[in-house]
Parts: sequence; structure tokens; C-alpha cells
Amino acid sequence: GARTLAADAEVRYPLPPPGGQSTYIDLDAGIEGDASANLIVSYGKGEEKLGAFILRMKAGEKARYRLRAISQYNWFSAQPDWVALYPAGNGIELQRLSLSSGE
Repeated sequence: GARTLAADAEVRYPLPPPGGQSTYIDLDAGIEGDASANLIVSYGKGEEKLGAFILRMKAGEKARYRLRAISQYNWFSAQPDWVALYPAGNGIELQRLSLSSGE
């Protein structure tokens, strides 16, 4: 089911070890309402943030995003143990967050 993530608040999800083995971070998300948002998808280990992606989400849009996490050196070298979502500017509806492998 969908989960509402409040604007301007980070939500962390633990990664199963080893965290950096997956190629992609996949997520299905949308915005309710009439304001756009930036969704900051970051990852890290312990208290350290190792990298991030920024998704520009348009108002009223539901979309499937596939982030090529393996393209960032820290994703596979540092073995992250969490992924965090931070909706900046507006809340979002998160339908799915998962990891996948392959080209």
C-alpha cells in the first residue's frame, strides 16, 4: 500500500547487507496536490551520508523512477546500509521502494 511521506522530513529505510550489490534503486511515487517537489534519494552507512540523487517531481504526477545507483562509486565501494527519502517542498505518496540488479 501507499505511504505518505511528509514534506521536508527524511525517512530512512535499512538496506539488507551487502547494500551496494544492487544496480538500481526503483521507486514508484506521486504527488497529491498542485505543488511540485524535489525528492532527494540519499544513501549512507551509519551516520554518514555517502551520496544522493535528486528527482524533480511535477504536481499531480505519478511516476516510476529507476536510479542507476551503481553509477556512483560510494554505492558499491562503501556498502551502504540505508536509503533515505526526503521530499523537499511537498509531501509525496510512495507506492514502492525496492532494489534490483542487472543492466
